[in-house]
Amino acid sequence: PLAQWREYFSRWINRPEPMALMLISVFFDQRAVHGDTGLLDELRQEVLKRTRGQRLFLAHMVGNALKQRPPLGLFGQISFSRRGERPYTVDLKHGGIVPIVDLARIYALAGGLSPVNTQERLEVAARSGEVSAQAARDLIDTLEFIASLRNAHQARQSSAGQRPDNYLKLDELSGFERSTLRDAFGVVQELQTVLAQRYQGGF
Repeated sequence: PLAQWREYFSRWINRPEPMALMLISVFFDQRAVHGDTGLLDELRQEVLKRTRGQRLFLAHMVGNALKQRPPLGLFGQISFSRRGERPYTVDLKHGGIVPIVDLARIYALAGGLSPVNTQERLEVAARSGEVSAQAARDLIDTLEFIASLRNAHQARQSSAGQRPDNYLKLDELSGFERSTLRDAFGVVQELQTVLAQRYQGGF
C-alpha cells in the first residue's frame, strides 16, 4: 500500500544508513510496467518534496555514489589491475555507466526532478540549473560513448561464443577510442568532484 511505501522512504531519507541509501537508489528508479501509474507518480513526487535541498541526505547519497569511481590513475591515465580474475581490463559498467547514473539520480533528488531515464534527468537538471548545460551534455555524450564500447565488446564476445561481460581490454580499442575513453572517464571524475565539494566540502 502507498502508506507503507511512504513510511519506507521517510525512514530511508531521515536515517541515510548504507542499506537505506542502496534501497532508495533502487526504488527511486522504479518504473511502472503495467496499468495505472498514478500511485507511483504520486509517491515519487512526495519523495522529491522530501529530498529537495536536504543537504545531509544528499551528502550521504554523494558519499555512496563516490564508491564507484572512474578507473583513472596518476596524471589521468586509465588504470587497471594486472592481477585477479580479469587482468588488464577496465570495468565499463561500474567505472563509467553506474557513476553517471548515480550523478543523474542525485541531480534529480536535489532538484525535485521527476524523470527516471538518465538522459532525461540530465537534460531536465540542466534546464533547472542543478548542473550546467555543458556538463549535462558532456555526461550524455560520455554515457553514449561508453555504452557503445560496451555494446561492441559484448557483440565480439557473443560472436566468439563467450559470455558477454563489462570488462574491456584496452588492446581492443584503437588509439582514438582509448584517448576518448580516458577523456570520458575524466568528465565523470570532474563532476563527481564538483558534487563532493558542493555537499561534502571536498573529499
